[in-house]
Amino acid sequence: MKKNYLRVVLYTTLLILSFQTSVYSQQVIKILAIGNSFSQDAAEAYLDDLATASGIKLIVGNAYIAGCSLETHWNNANENLVAYSYRKINEGDSATFADKTLLSCITDENWDYITFQQASPYSGLYNTYFPYLTNLIQYVKNNATNPNAKFALHQTWAYAANSTHTGFSNYSKDQTTMYNAIVDANNRASAEVGIDIIIPAGTAIQNGRSSFIGDNFCRDGHHLSLGLGRYTAACTWFEKIFNKPVIDHSFIPKNVSATEAKIAQYAAHYAILNPNSVTSLVDLIENTTTELKFPINIDFGSTVSSGVWNNLTSPTEGCRIMELLDMNGNNTKISIDVNDAFTGVNASGETATNTELNMPNEVSSDCFYGNAGAAFSGKSEPTGGFLISNLSKNTAYNFTVYGSRYAVTDNRETLFTAKGQNEGTTSFNASNNSSVLGKVNNIVPKEDGTISIILGAGTSNNNSYKFFYINALQIAPSPLSGINDVHQSTTTHTYPNPFYNVINIASTTPIKKVYVNDMLGKRLGEYNGEQITILDLGTLSTGIYILKMIDENNNVSTSLLTKKHQKI
Repeated sequence: MKKNYLRVVLYTTLLILSFQTSVYSQQVIKILAIGNSFSQDAAEAYLDDLATASGIKLIVGNAYIAGCSLETHWNNANENLVAYSYRKINEGDSATFADKTLLSCITDENWDYITFQQASPYSGLYNTYFPYLTNLIQYVKNNATNPNAKFALHQTWAYAANSTHTGFSNYSKDQTTMYNAIVDANNRASAEVGIDIIIPAGTAIQNGRSSFIGDNFCRDGHHLSLGLGRYTAACTWFEKIFNKPVIDHSFIPKNVSATEAKIAQYAAHYAILNPNSVTSLVDLIENTTTELKFPINIDFGSTVSSGVWNNLTSPTEGCRIMELLDMNGNNTKISIDVNDAFTGVNASGETATNTELNMPNEVSSDCFYGNAGAAFSGKSEPTGGFLISNLSKNTAYNFTVYGSRYAVTDNRETLFTAKGQNEGTTSFNASNNSSVLGKVNNIVPKEDGTISIILGAGTSNNNSYKFFYINALQIAPSPLSGINDVHQSTTTHTYPNPFYNVINIASTTPIKKVYVNDMLGKRLGEYNGEQITILDLGTLSTGIYILKMIDENNNVSTSLLTKKHQKI
């Protein structure tokens, strides 16, 4: 009898625990942001994905007005103005409702968390928070349907160092000054109104900037980049609100590499641990060069393409993609940075193309453009360009470029130059272009593993603005680098590299013949012998050369060599 009683008690206890666990797992956490585009960057993109991957059901709302300050939010609430775009993500389903009052957003759900933020130009100016933050909090308390809702202050981020935002002048256009002012203003304001939760997204972004990624978290100098920047902010919100470590989280956006994700997660985690100062991530990860085996495709423009295309969406200087994917979907260490801004993004490219790049229409239909002639929309960008980094300095690279602008009748010749230790140039008329590609081959990176890309108007460009365009770019290893040699069974080593006059050849089998070619494939010399181990190439000019070596079994190996001036 006693055993049966104990069994019933144990069974009942297990049922209760199971029920409680089930109820907890079914609980929906509800977060409302009263903010602007900075709340959009931080809370609308990936916070829901992080929660879902952690088994948390989440509703996120954003009472959105672009650039909205606390003063404007309070005035809208006080006058019950129909002024908001209400964005809502309900367990993965997104919807936007126009023409809403702040009151309707507040009463739409029993919010568990309600966040406030100051507009970015004023986020580090303490006096701009009052009396508006105090009034808003009281208004929300009076109208929120959940009396136990927790309030939080969203700490925004400092602008990129090269930002042209007019509000940057409030901080002497200095990023560190702005960051410190934001931290101070948030801490003082939260203490003044009794908010005990600060989401330190600004510190997380500043942490990330201390890594080798550098100041590449913004897409336009102030808004976060669509991949890395937004993911870093979302990780910060996730760990602060749910008190769950974000390091090694299983969710990583498709447009964020594994290395970038690690930086973002650690940047967020350390921001939670140390929200009022920067934690350096300089030693967390070091980027290294990579041997490229398959081509890389890059799409320029605001429309995000699918498949094997990397998307660079902003033409602003400092915008970046790290760890570009090759055509087989492999992460590489190669990155591309906008190091010379373009005028803007154009969405009037050809939608139907016939080229070897096999571009989908979302690639060919939009582009970055510049103008080397008359000012356009008050701007003039006579050149635009990129820096390709972390390339192997022992490899030559081929570049294929495409640009187009449909429904025009003038000549919009675009000049494309790739510059490393050597350089090459090509041009094409982008007007109504659906089939012509520009090609520059066999460019060898500088000693630091970089190649610069420069675009401008060609000499035949007769447009008054001298518009030039880039819609797509392919980077591929040159066959002259030896990567694609199928007969390379001989182990051959050439040294020194760079050389001044003489090179040595060490091989597991005797080398019987050596050809010396320039980077265009022109043969400059031929050497024959029973076993060639040394060559005097002192008559060659300074430059880059390709050695093609054939052993006694007719196996072929190649080597890329750089000749420098003789030391004195």
